[in-house]
Amino acid sequence: NVLIILDGLDEVRGARDDAAFMRLLEGELLPLATVIATSRPCQLARTVSSKFGIKQSLEVVGFSNEDVHDFVDLFLGGEKAKALLQIYQEQPSINDLMRVPLLALVLTMLFKRSRDNSIQSFVSDLY
Repeated sequence: NVLIILDGLDEVRGARDDAAFMRLLEGELLPLATVIATSRPCQLARTVSSKFGIKQSLEVVGFSNEDVHDFVDLFLGGEKAKALLQIYQEQPSINDLMRVPLLALVLTMLFKRSRDNSIQSFVSDLY
């Protein structure tokens, strides 16, 4: 059994022009392999065509407001959780970032380590 994961298919330049790549997606190259490809939903139709025999299409959605609250409460608890949730409510940029589960984890870990209960509010500052 072979599983091939292509993450960010819409970001691969010239993929549709590469014969081997197209044969892989069409099931001609490695016909018994399972191929999982990720793409932004808005790019999916442009990136792949119906001839690829897509068997399943899934959309990964981020955290809801309630999910963010539950996550922060479980991860931090107490006063630290209340402080981060207040920032989450007051800063739209933090609100947007916390809806992406991986970024919520990073922000929560950084906040846990902060001594002054502050957090960077821009992605560029986080990196």
